[in-house]
Amino acid sequence: MFLVGLLFSLFPVVLCKPPFAQGNLAVILNVSEGIVSPHHGIKGEFSQQSLWCQATEDGETALELHNASFQRTYFPHRHEAEIDNGNRAYFKFGKPSTRDIGKYKCDMI
Repeated sequence: MFLVGLLFSLFPVVLCKPPFAQGNLAVILNVSEGIVSPHHGIKGEFSQQSLWCQATEDGETALELHNASFQRTYFPHRHEAEIDNGNRAYFKFGKPSTRDIGKYKCDMI
C-alpha cells in the first residue's frame, strides 16, 4: 500500500478534459406570412442570422479551428463554414427559405 502511494506522489497523473463543442442550439424562423408558392416566397425573420460553433476544453477558451462545416440530413448535405478569428465557425442564413429548415451538425477540425 505504501509503495502505491509513493508511486503516485512521484509520478503525478495529469487528467485532461477532452475538448467539446459549444454553439447556439437553435435558430428559429419567425414566419409572418405562411403562404408559399413558386412565385411567392416565405416571409419572416430568423431569430439569429447564423448558426455558430466552437471547440473548447474549459467552456471559456475557444480552441483554434482549421476547417469546419455544417451538415444536415437532406440535400445539400454539407455547407462550408466561415471561420472568424480562427476559433469560431459560422453558417450564415440568407433570405428566409423553407430549404433552411432542419437539423444541423457542426464538424470541426
